[in-house]
This record gives sequence, C-alpha cells and structure tokens, in this order.
Amino acid sequence: MGLIRQRWKLLLVVAIGLAAIAYVAIPYVYIHFINDPKPELTFANRDKELAKSGKSALPASATDGEWVIAQPSTAGYRVKETLNGQSTEGVGRTNTIDGSFTLLGPTVKSGEFSVDVSTLTSDQTRRDNQVKGRLLATDQFPVATFTIDQPIELGTIPADGTTIAAKAAGTLSLRGVENRVTLDLQARLSGDSIDVLGKTTIGFADFEIPDPSKKPFVTTEQSGVLEVSLKLARKPATS
Repeated sequence: MGLIRQRWKLLLVVAIGLAAIAYVAIPYVYIHFINDPKPELTFANRDKELAKSGKSALPASATDGEWVIAQPSTAGYRVKETLNGQSTEGVGRTNTIDGSFTLLGPTVKSGEFSVDVSTLTSDQTRRDNQVKGRLLATDQFPVATFTIDQPIELGTIPADGTTIAAKAAGTLSLRGVENRVTLDLQARLSGDSIDVLGKTTIGFADFEIPDPSKKPFVTTEQSGVLEVSLKLARKPATS
C-alpha cells in the first residue's frame, strides 16, 4: 500500500510539473512560432509589398482636384497584449476602406474615409470574434469613419518620392461614438498617385469599448493604435 501511495504522489508531482510547463510553454510557442502579426504600416514595408506585386510609380501629375481611395489601401488596429506574463501584439487589418480627399495646391481642403470594421481580421479567429462582437458590436456599427474638421496645410507639394509630415484634426466615429482625434500623417507623391500613412492612439473607454482583457490569461492595454495606409488616385472624370 505504501508503494502505491508513493507512486500516486509521484504522478501528482509530475502532473503539476507538466501543467506548470504548459502554462508557460503554450503562450511562448504561440508568441514566437504561431503568432504572425502584420508589420507596422510604413512606406518601407509598403514598398516591399509593391515590389513583390511588380507595381511601380507612373509619371507625376498635378495634384489639384478630387482624389479617391484606391487599392492597395489598408486600415487596422494594433493593441499590446500580455499572455500569461509574456508580451505580444494583436493586429487586425482590412482592405475594405473607401473615401475621398480634395486638394488645392499644398492644402487638403476636405476629406473623409470609412472603414468596414466588420471585415477586420487578425491571425486569430477568437480575437476576431471578440473584436467584431463584444468590443466593436459590428452587427450594430459596421462602419467607422474619419472626417477632416479643418484644412490640412502641407506647406509644399513634395517632389515625387519625397515624404512630408502633417497632422489631420478630425472626427472619428467608432462604435456609434464620435470623438475628435488627430492623425499623424506622412504623405508622398508617387507617380500619378499619392501615398498617405496615418495613425493615432485612442483610449477604449473614450469610445465605450469594453475592456478587451480576458483575465487572468490575457490582459491588454486600455488603448490601441489605429493606423491606415492609403493609396489615393485621381477621381475619374465623369462624362
């Protein structure tokens, strides 16, 4: 009987040890070998993708007039997460984005874009379900919009391929809540198109977004980064 009891104790110790290893190992394997968040939206990363697709810039043209969002354009979020004490990042993206901007010389006179947030996807289905359901309630609020509140003064029309920085103050509507935010912009003329990068950090509580954390296993910061990468093309003339 004593031998059996010792064996049960040994098995119990082994089981506890394996559970402890799994508690640390599973998030480690996910973060370092499975999780594949998209790279940050930068012109360098964008150029790599365009190089893969074989697309290149066309001859430069005047900028005055209306410009519409064309493909490839992307919108999404980045949120820092902690899984069982290990840091990672949740990234969701969509290409379902629409909008237009009116330019006059070095000034963006007006502009807005809308994003179908019900099409946001990441590398994890469970995260996507939570984002579309409990967090953004996309069945009620499927679209997020950003509208410029005042003209954006660029200072100069950049030479082809030259990047300039600017800020866009506007109204962001997300989950049925409107707030004023400021997008940090980078823009460049690229042949007959205009490339624009924009990002801003928002607090979840400001847009009545519930705490994304699933404690004790998953915790997130209480804010996230919204980012866009826009390709603007001149609006086709109507007959």
